[in-house]
Amino acid sequence: LTMDKDEGSAKIVKSVVNLGRDLSLEVVAEGVENAGLAKLLLDAQCHYGQGFGYAQALPAQEAEVYLNESLADGSAPIKARSA
Repeated sequence: LTMDKDEGSAKIVKSVVNLGRDLSLEVVAEGVENAGLAKLLLDAQCHYGQGFGYAQALPAQEAEVYLNESLADGSAPIKARSA
């Protein structure tokens, strides 16, 4: 079950995000499949997210083009994390 369908899962995710933040870590949520999950994670103050809700998997060259275009026009759904 995912945090948008199960209260127990939501509590676990929020606790893990809080633990990471308390330890001064940047928290990355994986498996963000839709805007609803992204909103819940933003509300939980998660730093970053990745998953099909942002973009389908792409070959490296296509991903670079996608990100550059998204950042250039302001449509990027999340802020970029430096490598």
